[in-house]
Amino acid sequence: MIAFTNRFKNFFGVVIQDVQISLGPDGELKFPSGQDDSMCGEFQCYDNYMCASLQQFASDRGVPEWGSSIPDEKEFLSNAGWKTEHGRFFLEWYSGILVSHVECILRQAQ
Repeated sequence: MIAFTNRFKNFFGVVIQDVQISLGPDGELKFPSGQDDSMCGEFQCYDNYMCASLQQFASDRGVPEWGSSIPDEKEFLSNAGWKTEHGRFFLEWYSGILVSHVECILRQAQ
């Protein structure tokens, strides 16, 4: 957004009257999930930064062993894994980083 603002700032209020910032496809807040629909809805938390974030979150909460354990999506969804203590922990972390992500985007958009 900074690059966009710098490039087009002379057009704001003249040519550009409004800018809409998307937070995800179809208005759904989620991290990019790939180039096709085959990954639709999958957890996107496997890169080094996300893994480090999960490890820190787990360590801060006294369960460091969960910091290197991303739930298997099939088991998580088909066997009500979200109802387990580990599942609730994971969703607390995952939804928290999504909220942090959107807050960052919205701050920049202002």
